[in-house]
Amino acid sequence: MSKGAFRNVTVWLALFGLPLTGIWATVMAIASQHLGWGKAYEIMVGISSPVGSPEPGWAWSVSLGGWLFVPALVGGVAGSMIGGRMDRRRSQDTDEIKNEIINGFETMGRP
Repeated sequence: MSKGAFRNVTVWLALFGLPLTGIWATVMAIASQHLGWGKAYEIMVGISSPVGSPEPGWAWSVSLGGWLFVPALVGGVAGSMIGGRMDRRRSQDTDEIKNEIINGFETMGRP
């Protein structure tokens, strides 16, 4: 993994990931107080439905967060890492990439 890819991930996490995670942790902590930790977790991952919950506002918040926030966080980190790798590859000359591929196959050996 290149240093450039980690640099992009670090910037993304600092600007977006940490604030969103803090907000999500706060919502989960408050919802856990109202619903109970087990029930809040089950609603977040989709095991239980938020319909019919004694605290529907918190239940729906946890449910929507589980469907929207968690995939966005994972996708953002993955996208930043992949983007860094692509930027690094684009800056390389085509002959450099071909030589890397050829040398990689030569070091693997032949069956």
